[in-house]
Amino acid sequence: MGVCQHSVIKWETGAATPEVRFYPAIIKFLRYEPWPDPLTIADTLVAERRRRGLSAKMVARMAGLDEATFTRIEAGKVSSSR
Repeated sequence: MGVCQHSVIKWETGAATPEVRFYPAIIKFLRYEPWPDPLTIADTLVAERRRRGLSAKMVARMAGLDEATFTRIEAGKVSSSR
């Protein structure tokens, strides 16, 4: 996965959380996504970002949004009527 054994142990014990850039390798290694299935559009955005190993900051920049706005969208705090 491109990380040392110590990092994996920290992830497994909850002492650390993997950086999002490692998520695609984790998904490939496990052969499944270790998160609940998305139920909302906001959840789907988060899931797709994880699959691609992208940070919220990176996706916000690609979408032409500031990070705070994108984070609110992912949290489901921005209505579609705006």
